[in-house]
Amino acid sequence: MITTHQQTFGAQSVPFQKNLLFAIYGFTVTLIGVFLGSTYRALQALREKGITRIPNLKEFFIGLLCSVDLWIGIVSAPIVFALIWQSLATVNIAGLTVVALQNGFCCTLIIANLVNNQTAAAHPPGQKEEPKPE
Repeated sequence: MITTHQQTFGAQSVPFQKNLLFAIYGFTVTLIGVFLGSTYRALQALREKGITRIPNLKEFFIGLLCSVDLWIGIVSAPIVFALIWQSLATVNIAGLTVVALQNGFCCTLIIANLVNNQTAAAHPPGQKEEPKPE
């Protein structure tokens, strides 16, 4: 029998209270996820070019820090973290860590999906877009 106090298990087993330190931790982990995601995509691009070894690690990381992919992720991270934060009902530190890393890693995909959904809503299928006067 479940009483008025709902029982939770697994990742939600520890009572959760939203506070500033927890938010800062979660956002920092999201940014780490953004960095890891951009690093992964840069490595994938090298592999697709047939490169199997990083010739100069320092140049690779300097290039990564200057990459548009990383900066799109950093700029969109607050939006993604706000979505994570609003969806939290009960979670512990381990749950937040996994969710923040995962969403940070895919930050650019999440934002692209949001933008595509807004564009699709603005221009429903079958509706012709008016030509813009020049």
